[in-house]
Amino acid sequence: MKRILDCQSSDFRAMDRASLLAAIAGSEGRTIACETIGAIMPMLGDITNAEFVAAMGADILLLNMFDVQKPHIAALPKTEPENVIHKLRELTGRPIGINLEQLGADFIAMPGHKGLLGPQGTGLLLCGRLPEPLLYGGTGTASKERDMPWELPERLEAGTLNVPGIAGLDKGLSFLQQVGISNILRREQTQAKRCAQGLRDLGRKLEAAV
Repeated sequence: MKRILDCQSSDFRAMDRASLLAAIAGSEGRTIACETIGAIMPMLGDITNAEFVAAMGADILLLNMFDVQKPHIAALPKTEPENVIHKLRELTGRPIGINLEQLGADFIAMPGHKGLLGPQGTGLLLCGRLPEPLLYGGTGTASKERDMPWELPERLEAGTLNVPGIAGLDKGLSFLQQVGISNILRREQTQAKRCAQGLRDLGRKLEAAV
């Protein structure tokens, strides 16, 4: 495994979570993480601040004050909202994270079976601090230890993983990325208006504007 300081953009594209952590660990502290604010005026005209710090040697980029509901990066070429991070990663060739400190939340939980189109019983958990496990034992990676591993997500993975559910959630996320959030939103709005008009034609009164 390459150290992160030796990696090129093609290396990052091929990395999963475990590979990236190994590349960081292999650099023995010689890793530069830089935080940028994409909503403010770029320092170099039509070059995003993220591209600027990547050119200055940053290995990992963190976005601060990033609105996931209305994603915007100043000087980024025009792109669909759901592709803003993908485009920025393409331009910088770096791993990109989002700083969630301003939310003041220790954890952010998201159900997988609703907007993410995954099976019931799945979801996502973003951890702002190291969580305490609810269940202990049966990790499969450190079975001889009484305590759970300190690494995430293994620290919360007691028992057998819901692999079919994880695979289904992955397919749901892939579908959203392929079709595009904005396209799905436009279709839902069109269907909602069509439904509302049909109810009006039947003489029904709508309590909410559509």
